[in-house]
Amino acid sequence: MGFFDQFAHEGKKVDGSEENATVQTSSIVPGGTKAVAMIESVKWDEYEGHRKVKAQWKIASGTFTGRVVFQNIDLFAKKFGTQEADEKKAFRAANVLKRLFMLTGAPIPDTEPTDADFAQMVGKMAGISIELWEMNGKSGNWISEIQPSKGFENVDGTELPTGNTGGTATQPELSNDDDW
Repeated sequence: MGFFDQFAHEGKKVDGSEENATVQTSSIVPGGTKAVAMIESVKWDEYEGHRKVKAQWKIASGTFTGRVVFQNIDLFAKKFGTQEADEKKAFRAANVLKRLFMLTGAPIPDTEPTDADFAQMVGKMAGISIELWEMNGKSGNWISEIQPSKGFENVDGTELPTGNTGGTATQPELSNDDDW
């Protein structure tokens, strides 16, 4: 047995190839990815005076296991570039948040949820669909749907940021869960 044979991993031998010696530095998960993920945290967050609920998910299955994706749930959405309430986005955000409560089995509060209410979701699993956004030279992920984890099928997405790969990424309409 050669020295490098002892470092074989998941049935792969150490071959010194570029693929096996390079660390992937992008934290972007390709758009179109579907995976079971665990909620690491859910809490109120404020950015430039605007409150949103922010959920942190850790992917627990598939190719991107261990990666972290954030979901912003904008209950107080404003129409882009205005201070006018965006009722359609707020309605969707409220449904997303209520669905999170339902899927995790956390009690649904009758009043505005607190961080203590959200804490009951931590450690729970759900199936999430991950998409890609790009704006002003920046890119990131957003969660387009959440489903029960039981029977959820993993899918590796293929959409990558155009600035990094020359791929065919597109910018979705700004939604309630876009990252800042």
